[in-house]
Amino acid sequence: MARKPTPRKTIRRSEVVEMREGAMQAGDMEQVAVCDAALAGDREAIEECVRVLNDAVAAQWAPAEWRRPIRSRNERDREEFADLYGEGAMLEHFGH
Repeated sequence: MARKPTPRKTIRRSEVVEMREGAMQAGDMEQVAVCDAALAGDREAIEECVRVLNDAVAAQWAPAEWRRPIRSRNERDREEFADLYGEGAMLEHFGH
């Protein structure tokens, strides 16, 4: 098994730009604003971008079996929602 990555303490400007582009594509305007502030030199925003980067790296590293229960729980939630409110409401709520 691969070693768990060491959390980073810094972030490159190019990584903040890439993070901003990804946030923009995802419609996460709050993260876009944080990235803009980081690119302008705001120390707290830079630290937040480092935290987001470390979280993303940790999520990619996590073994699949750690992530599987979340998907299963989401599937159960969808089934329970459908049982309570009907299939049409579930499709409308979850968009599938």
